[in-house]
Formats: sequence, C-alpha cells, structure tokens
Amino acid sequence: MKKLAFLAFLATSLLSGSDYKYEITPVLGYTFPNHDQELRDHTVTGVQLQFNEVNTPIKPELLFLYSDTDRRDDRDDVDISRLVLHGVYEFHHINRLTPFMKGGIGYEIMSDHYLDNHNSPFADAGAGLKIGLTDQISLKIEALEMLKYNKANWDLNLLYMLGLNYAFGQKTITEKSSE
Repeated sequence: MKKLAFLAFLATSLLSGSDYKYEITPVLGYTFPNHDQELRDHTVTGVQLQFNEVNTPIKPELLFLYSDTDRRDDRDDVDISRLVLHGVYEFHHINRLTPFMKGGIGYEIMSDHYLDNHNSPFADAGAGLKIGLTDQISLKIEALEMLKYNKANWDLNLLYMLGLNYAFGQKTITEKSSE
C-alpha cells in the first residue's frame, strides 16, 4: 500500500503543471545556420505564448521569431520570420528549476530567396530550463535545432534563446483539483 501511495504521489508530481493558465516569454537569441545556407550567424528576437489550461501533460505553445541577417557575400540583408506550434513537456520542478522538452512544426518566410532557399515548413526540437525568480516570473534558457528540407538540401539552424517568462491567469481551486 505504501508503494502504491508513493507511485501515485510521484505520478501526480511529475504530471503537475503550472498554477497559471498562460505564460508569455519575450526571448532574445542567437542562431547558427549551417554553411549551405550562406547566411551569417545572427541574433533573433521573439515571443512565446504557452497555454497551460489544457488537461494534458504536453502543453501547446506558439512561438514567433524574427531576425535580420546578412548573406555571407554581404550583398543583401535577409529578414527571416518564423511561426512555430510547439508541444512542451515540463518535468517536475526541483526547488525553482523546471526542465522541459519541446518539439514542433512551423513555417519560415525569407525576404531574399537566393540559392533556392524558399519560404517553407520546418520541424524543430529542443530542451531548456526555467529558473523561478518569483512565483510568476522565471528566467527561461533553451536550445532548439530547426530542420528544413529545401530543394534537395537539409538546412539546419541551431538556436539558443534566453527569455523572461511571466505566468498569469491563476487557476481557480476547482480547476486545480480537476487536473
């Protein structure tokens, strides 16, 4: 009976989510594209919106990213916009640390279509860590690997991001007990 109670406690702890319905995170990052794309490494800005009120262990997240970079030949600027739908799985937090994994699909729009690099869908996967500063504010650190098939080439972008996560929309007692 003690083992069963411990397993129930462990499962509840591992699957417990945030006490808030939503999280918004402005992010700043740096991207390392593979050399086939002929793009320079560049900064990225964006925003994430995570929805915690769904009753599943994997939470949906929308991510918008924007970057303005240069081609390696210095001829033109290239604006890149990405919109991604992620599934985020957060592990049980230890003290104020919450590790997570995510994966998703998105769409990339480029202002300059050189080297047959066109607007197209992509997939990504990554991991990160939220470091709780207060009950509602966390520092969020993450890394994503983006993969896009583009005219017989696989384009890879390694992206590191840092953000300030704000949780809001506190769940009611009945919402918390139904999870």
